[in-house]
Amino acid sequence: MGWIMRLLVLTLSLVLVAGCEPDPPPPPRSVDTKPAETGAPLFAYAEKGKLRLMRAGAVVAELDADTGEQAEWAPDGSRFVAITGEQLVSIDARTGAIAKAACTCHDIAIAAGKVYASAEYGATELTAFDLATLKPQGPLKLDNGASSIAGAGDRLVTFQISQTGARDASELIIVDPATGKTTNAGKVGQVADTAFTPRGWSGGPLFAYATTGSTGAATAVAEVFWLDPTSSAEQTKTSDQELRQTTPNIAADDWNSSRDHLWWAADGTLRTAAWTWSCTYGGLNGPQCGEKSAHNQWRYDGAQWARTDERDLDSVLDIGAGSGLELGRGEEDKPLTLVEGQTRTVLSTHARQVWIPPQHGRPTGDSSPAALAKQWAPLVRLSQFDLAGPADPSDFIARSTLRWSHDNNCHDHHIAGDLDERVLGQGGYHHQAGGKPHYPLNRECPHEGDPLPSNHTEDVGSGEFLGPEGFFLDADNLAIAEIDDPHRSDGVNTAPVYWQHADQDGKPGGRVAVIYWLFYPINPNANPHEGDWERVAVVLDDETPVTMTFWGHGHACAMPWTDVEKADGHPVAYSAVLSHASYPRPGRNKQDIANPGDRWTTWQKLEPVTEQPWWGYTGAWGEGGPKHLRGPSGPSPGRGVGETFTTDKC
Repeated sequence: MGWIMRLLVLTLSLVLVAGCEPDPPPPPRSVDTKPAETGAPLFAYAEKGKLRLMRAGAVVAELDADTGEQAEWAPDGSRFVAITGEQLVSIDARTGAIAKAACTCHDIAIAAGKVYASAEYGATELTAFDLATLKPQGPLKLDNGASSIAGAGDRLVTFQISQTGARDASELIIVDPATGKTTNAGKVGQVADTAFTPRGWSGGPLFAYATTGSTGAATAVAEVFWLDPTSSAEQTKTSDQELRQTTPNIAADDWNSSRDHLWWAADGTLRTAAWTWSCTYGGLNGPQCGEKSAHNQWRYDGAQWARTDERDLDSVLDIGAGSGLELGRGEEDKPLTLVEGQTRTVLSTHARQVWIPPQHGRPTGDSSPAALAKQWAPLVRLSQFDLAGPADPSDFIARSTLRWSHDNNCHDHHIAGDLDERVLGQGGYHHQAGGKPHYPLNRECPHEGDPLPSNHTEDVGSGEFLGPEGFFLDADNLAIAEIDDPHRSDGVNTAPVYWQHADQDGKPGGRVAVIYWLFYPINPNANPHEGDWERVAVVLDDETPVTMTFWGHGHACAMPWTDVEKADGHPVAYSAVLSHASYPRPGRNKQDIANPGDRWTTWQKLEPVTEQPWWGYTGAWGEGGPKHLRGPSGPSPGRGVGETFTTDKC
C-alpha cells in the first residue's frame, strides 16, 4: 500500500493500541616414526588405547592410553594437553617430551599459560596446573557449577549452569585469570564443540562454539555462536538458512540439523561439518530417524555460511603447508588420511578423534574495499510502523522532474522531465541562478551568470550549494507511493544500499570508514518531505572495526565496536519510525522511536555509490522549501564525509 494509506493505518493503530571392541591394528607402515621438520604441520589423533602427536606423517610422541574428547592445544601450538584415564598429560610439540600429573579430570582448558581442570560435571572449583610441568598452581573458584570449560588465549571460557532441569541451562562466563574479572556473554544451550583462534576474520581473537539445541528425543537444531573473548560484547548467533536450503522440501517442524568438528582455518574463517536429518513416528517402534543430507563441510566468514566440500566425510581439516586431513565416516572407528598435495597417506583406519592447533596465518580473504563493505554491512531493523520503506533511488528519479528552486521569492523553473540518470550525474542539465526581482511583488526574476550544471558545487545565493536556490527533483507523490513495495517480502527488505569508502582527514594510511547510504522515497514525519537519505558508517583501523557511526536526529554519534549489537556477524542499526534516523538501540531515542520490524539485509544488494549513474548530482532529492521541509542532499563527490569520524559518544 502507499505511504498515505499507511499513515491512516498507523493513526488508527495508535488509537487502538495506546561395550568391548577388538584391539585396533598397528599404524600403517606408511607412517614414519622419526621426528619431522619443525616447520611441518602439527596435529594429534586418538585410537582406542593410543594417542599420537604428529608433524605431518611423522610421530612426535605416542602414548598407550585411552583418550576421550577432552584435549586441547595451546594457542601457539607449542603443547598439547589431554586427559588419559586418571592422568593429565602435556606434550611438547617440538621434542615430544611428556609431562604427567595425577588427575581425576572431567574437562580441561588452556588459558593464560595454565591448564584448568574440572573434576566433574557441575564443578564449582577448577584446579590450575602449569602448562609445561603440570605442577599444581592452586584452585580457581566459580560462581556456579561448570557444564563445560574451554581456553581462549589469555581468557578462560566457562559455561556455568544457571538453571537445572532435564536439560540444564547455562550462561557463558568469560574469566580473565590475571585479574579475576568476569564477563557474561549470554545464555547458552547444550555445548557440543568449541574452537578458538588468535586471529579470526576481524584480525583479533575469536571464540566459537556449537550447541545441539535438542528439544526432545527426535528433535534437535544445531547452532553456532561466536564472540571476541576479550570484549564486553555479547555473543553472535550465526544463521542456519544456508544449511536449510540444502533440504528445502522438509517441513520446518520436521527439520533437524547437526554440526561437528568446529575449527578455525588459517584464513581466519570458521569451519565445521554439518548435515540435516528428520524423524517419523513409527507407533510402538518409536521415532524412525534418518539423515537427509551428507556430512558436508562449511565455511563461515563472519557474514554467512558457504559449503566448501560436498563429500560425505566427518571432517576435512586444513593443517597448513598445503596439507590437510580427511576423517571419514564411522560409528566410532574412522579412516584418517593425510593429504599432502597429490600424495595421500592413510594414518589410521580406527581414528576416533582429531585435534589441530589454531592456524596462525593472517586472514587471506578478500580485503578489497568492496569485500570489507559487504563484510561489515549493517542489518537495519526498520520500524514496525514504517509508512515509507526503503526504495531504489533510480525508481525515484524515473518518477520525478528536475526543477530549479529560486531564492528571493521567485518562481521555480522546470528544467527537464523523463530524466537520464547519467546526464543528471555528469552535469548535463543546466540552469542559471536567479537575481533579485525588479519589483517586490514581481516573482519573475532575472537570471544571472553562467548556467550551472546539475553536478555543480558553487554557492548560489543561499550560502550553501544546497538551499533555497538550486536544482531539485520534484517527485510525483502518487507515483512514488508504491516504489518501496517490491523490496518487501516475509519480514525481509532487500532494497539496494550504497557504500562509500572514506579516509580520515582525506589522507590514506590512517583509519578508514565504510559509509552506507540508505534511501527512502519519502519522510512522512512531523516535518514531511520528499526523498530521504540516511546513513551509518563503520570505522576501521587496519581492516578491523573500531567504532560505528549513527546519524540520529540532529547529529552523528559513535559507539565502540565492542558495544555495537551484532546479528550473524553484522552490526545492527535501528531505523526510527517516520524520520528514518539511525540509532544503535531500539526504543525511544531523543524525539524518535525505533520499534524493530522488518529486517533490511543490506549486504544482499550492496553497490558502490561512486558507480551509480546519478553519482555526481548535487541537487536536492525532493521538492524545495524551508530547511526541514525540503528534500535532502544525497551522496555526491562534493559533499565530503561530514561527521563520519566523530568522537561524540552515543
